[in-house]
Amino acid sequence: MKKIVMITFLTALLSACSANQLNEDAADQYHTEQPFTITIDLPSNIEANTNTPINVTLQQNNTPADNVQNISAELWMPLQPEVKTEVALELQEPGVYHTDYTFAEDGIYYLQVRAESEHSDIMPIKRIIVGELSEEEQAFLDRQKKESEEDHSSHH
Repeated sequence: MKKIVMITFLTALLSACSANQLNEDAADQYHTEQPFTITIDLPSNIEANTNTPINVTLQQNNTPADNVQNISAELWMPLQPEVKTEVALELQEPGVYHTDYTFAEDGIYYLQVRAESEHSDIMPIKRIIVGELSEEEQAFLDRQKKESEEDHSSHH
């Protein structure tokens, strides 16, 4: 009786193992995500109360992204994070979006672009310096730089 139970158990075990053999092309059967990359281009010198071109280039797999389901942009000053402005981006050609924006005052701004597709989401933030910085804004930048350097040095 023990022999029959043992043979039945080994047969079941061997058949289960052979049924779970990996197909050599199994990896090809799964979706592989190609993430977006975003480049945000602005002039190097930006003055307040001047029309400023903002260009956003969106690529996927080193080609213009043409499968964007949603793209939006938001602008704020880090010393006034509760005041945010939506920035409309217009499609110029596949993967290239543009807007002209007039910054109301000198200072530090952050621009966050959000792009979404069925398989990829990205939300980079770019810091923008407009005109001359106040002492408070310069101190803010200095603190950020110091914190960034400390973060990097603690990883080594």
